[in-house]
Amino acid sequence: MCYHADVSIVNCTFVGNISPEGGDIYDYSRDSKIVILNSIIIGGSTFPGGIQALPIVSFSNTYLNGNFPGEGNISEDPLFAAFDDFRLSANSPCIDSGSTTGPAVDLDGKPRPVDVLGVGRDGPGAYDMGCYEFQLPKGDLNGDGKLDGKDLFLFERQWYGEQ
Repeated sequence: MCYHADVSIVNCTFVGNISPEGGDIYDYSRDSKIVILNSIIIGGSTFPGGIQALPIVSFSNTYLNGNFPGEGNISEDPLFAAFDDFRLSANSPCIDSGSTTGPAVDLDGKPRPVDVLGVGRDGPGAYDMGCYEFQLPKGDLNGDGKLDGKDLFLFERQWYGEQ
């Protein structure tokens, strides 16, 4: 049990978490400064539940917890890859929706940020929400997150040396 701690939660994923006192995240000291950034929090109970000190939440997805005040926050299904796989699927609203800062690698040790063109924020600081960064498929030559005819067209142009 920690009685006072200022905590930064960055690029984390909480799914169905419940503290012993109730809530997704509980502040025993009732005066800690809690900052949550680029994270996905899918409630085990109503968020902020047991948090006594109001957290600063930004660029995070608080799905099933209602809208949470703060810049860049959303409350949408994150569309994970599978029931027990918390990587983002190609159509997740969490892709490129985080802030412009974050860690250099994700939980798998893969690089971040990875910009998916035309999704969320475009550019070099397009971080995803959550602990995993969506990785472009290896054959995705135009960076749109999909393998399709556009990639085949670019491959053919490169193969034949056309510009």
